[in-house]
This record gives sequence, C-alpha cells and structure tokens, in this order.
Amino acid sequence: MNALTNYLWFEPYKNAVCETDDTKLPGRILEARSALEQRLLSPVIPGSDEDRALQSAQMGLRRLLSERANHAHSASDNPL
Repeated sequence: MNALTNYLWFEPYKNAVCETDDTKLPGRILEARSALEQRLLSPVIPGSDEDRALQSAQMGLRRLLSERANHAHSASDNPL
C-alpha cells in the first residue's frame, strides 16, 4: 500500500473512498475522477503496478457511485 501513496492521484481517490459525510462525497468523487483523468493524459505502462492500481481505482469509483445512487434511491422509497 505504501507504493500507492507515491501516485499523485491516490490521495484524492482515498479521500473519496473514505469520506463518510454524504454532503462532501460528491465533491470528493469529482476530485478523485479529475485526478485519475489527469493522470491518464500521460502514458501508463500497460500491466504495470500503476496501471493495475488505476484500473482498480476506476472500478472503485464506479462502485462508489453505484452504491451512492442505490442509497439515494432506497432513501427516497422509504420516507423514514
């Protein structure tokens, strides 16, 4: 895990994944997506540790967005 902290995009990604305040989460996700997209503007060695970490981070953000959407949907179904 220490190697991940060397990537500039990792801190915004970690902040999004670890955010517990629903009001701050959209901004954290946006920052993480922006950091990942910025990194992907430069070549990444296919199959490298960073390439695999980037793919995992992208999948993690998609999952986080999906869970957030499901949570919002179920909260609107249940007014309690």
